[in-house]
Amino acid sequence: MKYKIAIIVLTFFLLIGCTEKSQTNTATTGAKAMSTPSVKVTAAQLKPIIISIKIGGTVEPKMQTWINAPAEGTIQSLNVSEGNSVRAGSVIGYVVSADQQNMLALAKSEYERTLQAASGDESQESVIQAAKRYKMAKDLYKPFPIVSPANGIVMIKEVEIGANVNIRQPLLMIADLQQMIVRTAVPEQYTKVFKNGQRVKLLIPVMGDKALHGTISMINPAVDIKSRTCGLEISVPHNNLIKPGMTAVCELVIANKSSALSVPQDAVVVKPNGDKIVFTVRDSTAYANLIVTGLETNNIIEILSGIKVGDIVVISGNENLKDKTKVKISAPVDANANKPKSE
Repeated sequence: MKYKIAIIVLTFFLLIGCTEKSQTNTATTGAKAMSTPSVKVTAAQLKPIIISIKIGGTVEPKMQTWINAPAEGTIQSLNVSEGNSVRAGSVIGYVVSADQQNMLALAKSEYERTLQAASGDESQESVIQAAKRYKMAKDLYKPFPIVSPANGIVMIKEVEIGANVNIRQPLLMIADLQQMIVRTAVPEQYTKVFKNGQRVKLLIPVMGDKALHGTISMINPAVDIKSRTCGLEISVPHNNLIKPGMTAVCELVIANKSSALSVPQDAVVVKPNGDKIVFTVRDSTAYANLIVTGLETNNIIEILSGIKVGDIVVISGNENLKDKTKVKISAPVDANANKPKSE
């Protein structure tokens, strides 16, 4: 009986010991699993990188000019209104000066007096001579023509017939609406980036979401000392919806690489000393790589050195990683991610 009791007690303690050991092993395994950080990864790829800036501008005619009064005097005629087309070299009105008006008035008055006083053959000869002088005065004292210097549309008309004007006073403003431009200005640090003929994406409200593509046609050779900007002129494709004075948003490319080794911005960890680190994963181990970066956009960043194309990089869960840390990948890598994109 004593032996049976002893065997039962011994078996009881053996069972307790096995249970505790099993629980200890399970706890240890769980702790190890919990200590292995989970990360998300992607592959470093070759991608195009385009960096641009957006600046506002104003639509203007390429050619616009004022037609000025050719002399001091009175507007005798002006045969155009706003919206009318004019041709280069066409006469659109006349200005008669005060001296011309006075001389013509005297010649006309003399002729009329002679005509009223005529009463014989001799008087008829006087009339003939007075008429000749009046005709010569009209031929000599002709009004000054107002001539359009270019093809265009009358945009502004400042005077009407009968108005007294001074010499070189602006009368009408004309513009060529077939050749439109956008005038804008860029910060001086970008002046070396742009060149004539460079394409520019344009957004003009009247066109809705449809973008136009213009080209840089002029770069101002000087920088404005007040605004520290450099003026640009961008040629705009002809479109009847686009009017002078409209606003435009110009998207100008300041850096462009057709193929650059790139990773998402989230893959780069910046240390307190300024070092930039990217963690790569091999055989479930994360390795810290000191990198040098290049161009950056809101989404991706160019890697100049430190990793290579196809490396698996950590994009989430890298905040507290250390070099040679064991990790668990939470999602599979895209099978195509390792393949560099063709240029």
